Amino acid sequence: MNNNKKKLAIIGAGGHGSVAYDCAKISLEYESVFFLDSNYPRKKNHKGLPIVDTFENFISASPPGIDYFVAIGDNQARKKLCETIIALKYPLATLIHPQAVVSDDVQIGAGALIMPGSVINTGTTLGTGVIVNTCASVDHDNEISDFVHLAPGTRLAGGVVVGECSMVGIGAIVVQNICIGSSVIVGAGATVIHDVEASAKVVGTPAKKIKS
Repeated sequence: MNNNKKKLAIIGAGGHGSVAYDCAKISLEYESVFFLDSNYPRKKNHKGLPIVDTFENFISASPPGIDYFVAIGDNQARKKLCETIIALKYPLATLIHPQAVVSDDVQIGAGALIMPGSVINTGTTLGTGVIVNTCASVDHDNEISDFVHLAPGTRLAGGVVVGECSMVGIGAIVVQNICIGSSVIVGAGATVIHDVEASAKVVGTPAKKIKS
């Protein structure tokens, strides 16, 4: 075993934690991986790995030599935990699956998860805690803000801006040079052809705003 390898604490022992673990395992960067979850001690293992504590209890002990990854799909909850880790100056891991295609000049923030089959093209920036899920496509010169989730199979054309904590649903399409505000929900399968104001929810083809 390479003793220079690090340990990884995955926060959240659910489905998103499972896929984060798969990315971490295949990267070979970590000598050991374990989970932190709010259901501890009722639940003590996940994916054959130990759940050692809740995040709050574990972080208060300030153990050294550990990277943290927040595996929570809810954007606001992920933001809160990532910001706690950053404020405490602990390392926030970024996980990139080797079957993702990422241009050399793409800028990726801490705590991001890039899933297999995804494509991220030149000139794009991804903020802190962004999720680019399975087979999502992000074309050139996109600006994906902090804590955005691009669901499986989403398609973003060139020059798209997505605001903080927004969710682009599974299979949605966003045409070129669109600006999506913060805390937006784009419904599954929607086609966005106009800018979307902050906190809006849009669905359909073409995408139209609906009441929450």
